[in-house]
Amino acid sequence: MTSDQLFAAASVSETPLVRDRRRRGQHVELVGTISAHDVAEGTVTIVDIQDGRRFHAELVVQLTASATITVDGQRRVLSALPVGHKLIVSGLLDGSLLLSGEVHALTIGG
Repeated sequence: MTSDQLFAAASVSETPLVRDRRRRGQHVELVGTISAHDVAEGTVTIVDIQDGRRFHAELVVQLTASATITVDGQRRVLSALPVGHKLIVSGLLDGSLLLSGEVHALTIGG
């Protein structure tokens, strides 16, 4: 197995944890659910993340100063990101932090 593959770690309590052992600075694209955002810190926390290879419990997305934020295709500010909506994000992965300049929230109809 190569260093950019993911490996599951032992779980703590009943919450599954995943350690991501990809190379630091690797570009990834993820889909997750928005659980929180922090305007002062410029971050979005996403849960139930999938990247085509593995499930992640939680990840913090650190937005760049010039980040593009959209909700259903319309440009928005960070505080307008709706908690509970799906988020598509790409950026550079560094452990449990993702540095991104672009995020897209989507309303998933049922």
